[in-house]
Formats: sequence, structure tokens, C-alpha cells
Amino acid sequence: MGDQMDRRALLRGGSIAAAAVAAAAGTSVMTAGPAAADPLVPVYLPIGPVRLYDSREEGAPISRNQTRNLFADSTPRALLQGVCFNVTITGTVTSSGFLAIFPGDEAWGGTSSINWDKPGQTIANNALTLVSSVDGSINVRCGAAAGGSTHFILDLVAYLVLIDFGAVGAAGLKAQSTRLTAAVAAAAAR
Repeated sequence: MGDQMDRRALLRGGSIAAAAVAAAAGTSVMTAGPAAADPLVPVYLPIGPVRLYDSREEGAPISRNQTRNLFADSTPRALLQGVCFNVTITGTVTSSGFLAIFPGDEAWGGTSSINWDKPGQTIANNALTLVSSVDGSINVRCGAAAGGSTHFILDLVAYLVLIDFGAVGAAGLKAQSTRLTAAVAAAAAR
């Protein structure tokens, strides 16, 4: 858990100077504080949307208290720290429920990413989560009333990477972004 806390703290940090470099490279930077001593800077890289998962194509909805681990070992771990999805639920069963999206190597923290309040709903929301530091996976958990389930769709809209600006500069950021985009597109095609 200490590694997760250190990673979360680093992602909350950042550098105002890096924002200018990232802007010059055509990306955006998520920063929440003053310049950090460490040159690693969290960078939010928009993509797509790219459909990565649709439970309707996998054949079964996710059911009450079920957790699905997705995308293990399919992400380039050297760069990728988090993902941002458009998450859609459709064909909800029962009067209420939720999906929670969280890192694949962590226990569910008790929060939800999207909720429904009646049967037959189709609802979309945005979800941002870190990926597993072990295998790059995420978990999707369903919490619903007895007998509840839903289909869900995950469309990737951005990823969060840590970039060492001291080592790569703006040109290196552009090259790393291109490599990561190609890797995500290849994973989506599988």
C-alpha cells in the first residue's frame, strides 16, 4: 500500500514549468501544486475515444458483488499510470446499483463510479483511475440489490503517464505519446 500512496502523492504533485513544455508538445498536464523537486511530472494525454471493453460482446452482464479484472498485462507499464474512461451502463436489472472502477491490485474502497436507480437504464459517466502497479489492470465491481446486474462499456478517452521532463523534453514527450497511443490501439484491436 505504501507504493500506492507514494504514486498517488507524485500524481498530485507536478511542475508549472512542465505545463508549458507539455502545451508546446500538444498535450495537457494535470498539476495540483507547486513545482516538485522530482522531474517526474504527471501528464494527461487525450486519445480516442477507443472502445476497450463491452460486456455485451463478452456475453454476460456483471452481477451483484462480482468484480472483473480487466486489461492485465496489456498496457505498456513503463509509462502508464492511470486511465480515463467514458463508462456506460446499459440494461440495468433491479431498482438500484452501481459500478466501481479502481486499480486491479487494490481492494474496493467503498466508492462508486456510476450509479443507476431503476431497471432498464442506460447511463454514461466519466471515470479516472490508476492502473495496477503490478500488471496494469483495473477492476470493475458491481454493487446492486439482490439479483441485480448490468452490462457495461468502457471507452478510453485519455491516459495518465509520468514523464521525466529532465530526460525527454518536449520532443521525447511527443515520441512517448505516439508509442503509447499505438500500444493502446493495438490492445483495443485484440
